[in-house]
Amino acid sequence: MLRVSAENSPLADAILDTVGLPLLVLDGALRIKVVNTAFLRHFQVSNDDTAGKLIYELGNGQWDIPELRKLLGDILPQDSLVTDYRVEHEFEGIGRRVTRINAKRLEHEGDGGLILVAIHDDTERERLQFEIEGRVEFAEKLIDSVREALLILHWDLRVHSANQVFYDLFNVDRSGTEGLLVYELGNGQWDIPELRRLLEDILPREQAFDDYEVHHTFETIGRRVMLLNGRRLDHLNLIVLAIRDVTAQQREEQERLEREAALRNSEARLETVTRFAPIGIGMFDRGGQWVFKNPVLEAMQGSLIPSRDPELIGRWHAVDEHGNLLPPEKWPGARVISGERVVPGIDFRTEINGEARWVNVAAVPIADGDHGGLAVAIITDITERKSHEQQVQLLMREVNHRSKNMLGLIQSIAHQTAAHRAGDFLENFDERIQSLAASQDLLIRSEWKAVPIIDLVRSQLALFADLKSARIAFDGPPLLITAEAMQAISMALHELATNAVKYGALSNECGRVTISWQLESDDPAGVKFVMSWSESGGPPVSAPTRRGFGTSVITSAVEMGLRGTVSLDFASTGFAWKMACEARHIVEGDAQPHRDTVSASRPESMAKRVLAVEDEPILATDLAGILADDGFDVIGPAGNVAHALSLIDEKGCDAAILDVNLRRETSEPVAKKLNEKGIPFVVVTGFSHTQLADVFRSAPLISKPYRKSALRKELRRLLESPGRDE
Repeated sequence: MLRVSAENSPLADAILDTVGLPLLVLDGALRIKVVNTAFLRHFQVSNDDTAGKLIYELGNGQWDIPELRKLLGDILPQDSLVTDYRVEHEFEGIGRRVTRINAKRLEHEGDGGLILVAIHDDTERERLQFEIEGRVEFAEKLIDSVREALLILHWDLRVHSANQVFYDLFNVDRSGTEGLLVYELGNGQWDIPELRRLLEDILPREQAFDDYEVHHTFETIGRRVMLLNGRRLDHLNLIVLAIRDVTAQQREEQERLEREAALRNSEARLETVTRFAPIGIGMFDRGGQWVFKNPVLEAMQGSLIPSRDPELIGRWHAVDEHGNLLPPEKWPGARVISGERVVPGIDFRTEINGEARWVNVAAVPIADGDHGGLAVAIITDITERKSHEQQVQLLMREVNHRSKNMLGLIQSIAHQTAAHRAGDFLENFDERIQSLAASQDLLIRSEWKAVPIIDLVRSQLALFADLKSARIAFDGPPLLITAEAMQAISMALHELATNAVKYGALSNECGRVTISWQLESDDPAGVKFVMSWSESGGPPVSAPTRRGFGTSVITSAVEMGLRGTVSLDFASTGFAWKMACEARHIVEGDAQPHRDTVSASRPESMAKRVLAVEDEPILATDLAGILADDGFDVIGPAGNVAHALSLIDEKGCDAAILDVNLRRETSEPVAKKLNEKGIPFVVVTGFSHTQLADVFRSAPLISKPYRKSALRKELRRLLESPGRDE
């Protein structure tokens, strides 16, 4: 303790010496009378630098501070006590200082009084205060910048504060949040069992919890999925609760998973399609190299996309349908590589696995990238289609050829008919055209191939179905006649039948005709085909006085067409015609004598077969009589469904007459069976069309009681409709 004056009492000296606050005493002239050790040490000055000096001269004038002059010169003279007067100044030795000065005027005899000055150095305190305030501001701004909602809770779980994200996310305001128990927020919406367990059970034990998922439905914002993170701040007696809303994220994640699953399913389906598709599918890069080939394309074992490898390019050649060689740059793959967006399918011939094939190749780019992207090639082997097209073209040429031949034949028939039978030209010409049509139908059904001889005979005799066809008998082995030979035979049979109807055995009520054929092997030249037409029971026969067109057809036309011989016998008991030729010119397949025949011991009826289905005995008998009188072969009558179905399977029919109501059942199953087989039928019933099942509605309907003429007319219309002989 430095004493400036001996007048100081020991007590005052002790006080000044023990006080750690810088103190100094000034006289009325503001000269320093006393300073304590704390002052000297704090401001880094010595006793010699201070004793008796004007305060403004301290530190080489550093204490000449305007705020200090104002305090000592203006304020203190008015107020005897001044407290916490702030003075901020930069000292050379100790730097910037912020001080609070307390000053008091003391009465003292002899020197005008004394002034006691106490100086509080607040420099560090203000620095710390500023730092704390900065940190608080930083913390607040940091909290506000966090994207997660934050709740600061006291230890009693009442809300201390929240950031703006919390208010925006949960649609609440500050006044309805701060100070409330967390469970009371949102009118009790935050009273969530999982949240209670976290705050009251887990957090006190664990001090923290992380990413705890909570699902909850709020009244105002709906269902939310939240991840909660909590921390205890023991030194502050606070709890930080961070809330991250992952509702949209989880929804997007679920949608992503669903999209990925759909993509995987799509890829799996695509892989299945490409793997099992009957066409070649592959991807190639800009260098023309395959990066994927499905099994079909792998099996082709050839590069259908040009490569920069000359050996690979030269391994095969592509030729268009005109035989022009296609250079590699014209191939679809090369065109895509060169920049075309889509190259449609192009047909050309190539060699695959050592075999000449037709292929259709299409290409399209599917991606662009740093390495040039990829393209898809679809390669279809169209060899069979091309072959079919060629067959169609061949058939068209053949049809054209045959059509012109047919027109020439019709023209010749017209000329010959007019020349020999001008009086009844139309009737004879029409009959001969019908014969040609029957032959043509038979050829179409056999696809212009060999036909069974029995079908050939029936096709010509069917034109005379109105006759007592039971008087025509035929027998012989089951042979196939070539398409080239059948026209001559069919025309001869037609002329023979026409002549028999007009002049021969079929012109009366008792004559008969027998048609037979066989193979004979007695001739050294080879197996012979022999066919004969024999009439008996007709009017007396005599040789014709002139040779007409019909005679030419059954003789010279047959001999020329079949390279055979024909003999005619005009015996008075009945006309006979016999033809013989080498079997190899007419018979398809094995031309050897057959022991079996296609006929029974009795003549086969050529009449149309009509199935009658009627459960009333008298009506059934009358219906059968009507059909028999009209020359039909009656099948049945059947009085129930089972009988009718068995007759269809066992005997077949060309048409049917169906009664709908059969006691306790209907004939609907019979109608379905007939529809499946393409057999027409007439419905005879008391019901109207609207009352019938759908299976009957396409058929003509005749209401009971019916007129015989109406039934006959409708039945013949069905049997004579176009296409019935096919």
